[in-house]
Amino acid sequence: MNRKNAIALACVGGVMFMTGAAFAAVPLYQLFCQVTGFGGTTMVADKPSDVILDQTVLVRFDTNVRGLPMTFRAEQVSQRVRIGETG
Repeated sequence: MNRKNAIALACVGGVMFMTGAAFAAVPLYQLFCQVTGFGGTTMVADKPSDVILDQTVLVRFDTNVRGLPMTFRAEQVSQRVRIGETG
């Protein structure tokens, strides 16, 4: 095989590899996100937590409507709950 044919074959192989990688990227990224919870994919719990810790967190409720022509207000501005507790 001469040098020109080898270069052409390498270029065609590179294009085919990159096309295959482009089609495989979306399902592989979606699988990665589902497994790790990375990229905005949330993990879903099957049942509420049965372990409640003594540490507390303060949850603040934001009622921002960003300029929409409506009013919206939270019944409470914040709530303090223990970790694992349903509030």
